[in-house]
Amino acid sequence: MSESGIELSDQVVSAVTPTTTAVSEPPVLEPHAYPRWILGFALLATFGFVYSLLAMPKSLSAVADLHSATKAYAGQDFPKAATSFDHVLARYPKSRPARIGLAKAYFAAGSPENEQKALATLTDFTLNPSEWEDLLTVMPVEDQRLFGPTS
Repeated sequence: MSESGIELSDQVVSAVTPTTTAVSEPPVLEPHAYPRWILGFALLATFGFVYSLLAMPKSLSAVADLHSATKAYAGQDFPKAATSFDHVLARYPKSRPARIGLAKAYFAAGSPENEQKALATLTDFTLNPSEWEDLLTVMPVEDQRLFGPTS
């Protein structure tokens, strides 16, 4: 008997007192090596993403210039339209809308030197029928004779 008059059994005492048990470390996992083609694909995708981020400001400013040029052309501000179309072509020399818009702006301006610039813009350029019809609205008749159908 204990001093308080209650005797505790060994089972109760062992249940109440915490016991320390050894915790084992988790097993070490083997390092995994990805196949080379997966690494190559990941590298290529990362490169494409970074390139698109770097090219985005150039594209966004070209779109803004194209919109500004189209708006200036619609408002019959042909010098401003030509300047904006030139800015687009400086960044994207193969831009069809900018090239056709620049030629239209030059033709619409109406001066002989602008007609020559418009013709130079259209040199080595093939127009589809809808683009040709659009260009005919501003191209002088004498300049229309310089163009013919392509095969």
